[in-house]
Amino acid sequence: MSDSSSTDWLDANKMASDALAASKTAAAVQRAQTHLLMLILTTIAQTAPRETTQKLIDEIERVRDLSGPAGNAAGEVFAAAASTLERFSRRE
Repeated sequence: MSDSSSTDWLDANKMASDALAASKTAAAVQRAQTHLLMLILTTIAQTAPRETTQKLIDEIERVRDLSGPAGNAAGEVFAAAASTLERFSRRE
């Protein structure tokens, strides 16, 4: 193998390793943000009046409906948020 192709392979390997590390970091950040969001929603659901929580659920569902087909992944986040609010909301 020539020196040039060896260097190219090493550069490509390093770039692939860097991309993998960046994607793992991004995934970890996303999981942390989702967890934090669910904790916030749980706190809201447990402390806010049921009527206020229902208004928030309705707004989340409205925004989810607006996201359309392009927002399938976002739709899962909205569904999880609404579910969390419903599960932990105060019963009156």
